[in-house]
Amino acid sequence: APPARSMVDGDINGDS
Repeated sequence: APPARSMVDGDINGDS
């Protein structure tokens, strides 16, 4: 995951 999206990768934010 590149930057901190929201519900896309769930990598930095971990929404998805």
